[in-house]
Amino acid sequence: EEQPAVVEPPIPTFEAKMDQLEQDKEENNQRTILVVDDSQDMRQFLCNILSRDYHVESAEDGEEAENILRSKPIDLVVTDLMMPNVDGLELTQFIKKNTELDFIPVILLTAKTAIESRLEALQYGADDYVTKPFEPEYLRARVRNILVQRSQLEQSYRQRLMRLEPK
Repeated sequence: EEQPAVVEPPIPTFEAKMDQLEQDKEENNQRTILVVDDSQDMRQFLCNILSRDYHVESAEDGEEAENILRSKPIDLVVTDLMMPNVDGLELTQFIKKNTELDFIPVILLTAKTAIESRLEALQYGADDYVTKPFEPEYLRARVRNILVQRSQLEQSYRQRLMRLEPK
């Protein structure tokens, strides 16, 4: 009895990836980014950068962010590292240890440039670490790339599950 050959999807070309980015950009209005920063000026700056492409929610500290995460679907979190009450590391840990939220990517923003701070952020489960000051386009590119990668991963798992389902 022969096993059916598994047909792998073709590797997308650069053009196909760019088309996917454009399609994702059109669909991104459904994507929701949570911006968390105790500085109202920085929070407004981040919201302005990201609201061109995404729906943006904001919180002034990790405690408020946790409440938002419990009540609304969030696709990605951009958070400051140092905040009162619940800081960025504690917020990251809250997200990554909660099985209902652990898939949400987290980008930590901070003025700390020491490698120890970067390593600590990664050990807590942060998906990226961006140091201040940063170029707005760099942050937008990181957010877009992380969301595209997650979308591709989700699509890949769906296709694999479809092949495994009995007919």
